[in-house]
Amino acid sequence: MQQINKIVTHLSAKIFEGTYVEKSQCIFVLMALATACFSILLSFTLLVTDHTSGHMDRQGYQELLEISSVSSLYSLILSLIGNYINSHENRWYAQVCLFSYVLLNSVILFYIGVFSIGTGIALAGAPIIGLIIFNRKMIFLSFLSGLLILSVFSISLQLRYFDYAPIVMDNELTYRDPVWLVTMMAFVCAHLALLVLVANASIMRWKRREAEVTYLSTTDSLTQIANRRQLMNQFKMEYLRAARSKQPISIFLVDLDHFKQVNDTYGHQSGDVALKSAADTLKATLREIDMVGRYGGEEFLAILPNTDGKSAIQVADRFRRALQAQQITLPDNNIINITASIGLHTITPENIGGLEHFLAEADKALYQAKHNGRNQVTIALRTQQSA
Repeated sequence: MQQINKIVTHLSAKIFEGTYVEKSQCIFVLMALATACFSILLSFTLLVTDHTSGHMDRQGYQELLEISSVSSLYSLILSLIGNYINSHENRWYAQVCLFSYVLLNSVILFYIGVFSIGTGIALAGAPIIGLIIFNRKMIFLSFLSGLLILSVFSISLQLRYFDYAPIVMDNELTYRDPVWLVTMMAFVCAHLALLVLVANASIMRWKRREAEVTYLSTTDSLTQIANRRQLMNQFKMEYLRAARSKQPISIFLVDLDHFKQVNDTYGHQSGDVALKSAADTLKATLREIDMVGRYGGEEFLAILPNTDGKSAIQVADRFRRALQAQQITLPDNNIINITASIGLHTITPENIGGLEHFLAEADKALYQAKHNGRNQVTIALRTQQSA
């Protein structure tokens, strides 16, 4: 099952993100497989069925089998030709493939009946798939060519130039004929399967892109933690939840000490390495339910739900000590140590206030930590220096 998923994912990537040549090749490989399966199934059915009456005589089914086999071979050859196309964005090759797709299906539909259920599914499914995958202009040209062929069929039928579905016999036992039912089911299922696979791959691709867009809009590209916008949204939700449930919530602001000196001495690339190292250390310190994000520049904000002041101090100081002990290897192989000043604030059911006030108190505590010598955890209005 895992291998099948890999194959489907690979095909989806080629169909949606590949060049015009790769897209055309994928479509015709699928068409070759579908018509080959159709031929095999029809051959097997004719072999095991004593077909003496029904919708089509044995000669008619034999002709349909030959048409299907030729269609499968032609599709495979056309797909292989794409390997020798110099330009992978060759629209002429793609357009030829699309016209060939219309022509091959038109020949089959001519023989089995233009106005059958299978024809309707094929005519409805093909343009939808095409519009998802190819250039709109290319699909409209192919679709118009298909409509032109159908119009010629209809006019020719009216003028009696040829019979409708020439290999089909008029027989009121149409839907009791097992070979005819299997044939039509195979034709319909091949187109339905292609439509469903492409639609599913399209939906998966859109979901993946949506997830990527969401990730990019909520994540800091350097540190791979929440950006300020996402962090504040999470903070607001946790703050309101704490207010409703009467549970404590703690936050602490982190500012890397003398970070400007790192940039000035070793360069901004080295500063980026130090920032990412600090973010990784902070993430490793926190619990799964805690949240952390880049607040701005060299500042980080950690949100600790259901955490009182005493526990929050332990967490913050654990991070401070881990960061201080860490040796950071810079791109130029220099090794540095960095420290952080941390301002902490906790709200409880007794002292709950506004969201901005909560942040302001943590910011005051951070300022106090920096004023008192840095590399320490400070609570608003009083200082607790960690050993």
